[in-house]
Amino acid sequence: MAAEALDVNGPLPGPDKARLIETGVPYASHLSALRDAFAYAHREGLKTMRVPGQRALLALDIPAAGNRWGLQEATRQFHAAYTALLRRTRLTGQQICFGSGDNTARNTLAPPWGIYPLQPAECAGLIADVLVFTVTMSSHNFVEELHKAGLNAEWVLAEGADMAPLRPIVAIYGHGRRVVMAHAEVERLLLELTDLGTWARGVERLLQMGVAGWQPWPYFTDEHKIWA
Repeated sequence: MAAEALDVNGPLPGPDKARLIETGVPYASHLSALRDAFAYAHREGLKTMRVPGQRALLALDIPAAGNRWGLQEATRQFHAAYTALLRRTRLTGQQICFGSGDNTARNTLAPPWGIYPLQPAECAGLIADVLVFTVTMSSHNFVEELHKAGLNAEWVLAEGADMAPLRPIVAIYGHGRRVVMAHAEVERLLLELTDLGTWARGVERLLQMGVAGWQPWPYFTDEHKIWA
């Protein structure tokens, strides 16, 4: 099925109407920030940083943190660092967080940890949940970033609503058309640390082309070169 999706525009694994759509836009991400965060976490136990697009990244090396503080204190340090990171990032509105830990039921369209552009031991650490990271964004900040990129976007997920797999989260309008983001695409933007300007240009191309009747999964030029 995956080969058909690439070769003859067949359906993707997952939702029945999911299709790869070539955007023609070169892919870019901020996964270098994840590499830097883990390099620091290996020495100090954990690292927090702000990522372009008003996203908040926290990386944790569980063995290193346990050796430095002990597991109980490491847990306290994790929660304290996360709280301070959110305050520093000034996220407003609904907060959405995705993390790598214990993510065995991950979206089938997402790249596996083993091909992330990290050191082999770090990929293994993600698979084994001894290295974990979380990325958080908020509704107001995300819509603001999309507006900066020239997209007419609206957050449509109701406050307190469950983020079900196919429930719309963000609606984007243009060229007389409308596309919606659901769980899988938000997960992609966070865990892949996709550059939001790049992603916005891809969505603009989707709106120009029109993909009525399908659940489009935008594919970016040279996207495969990001992965190991």
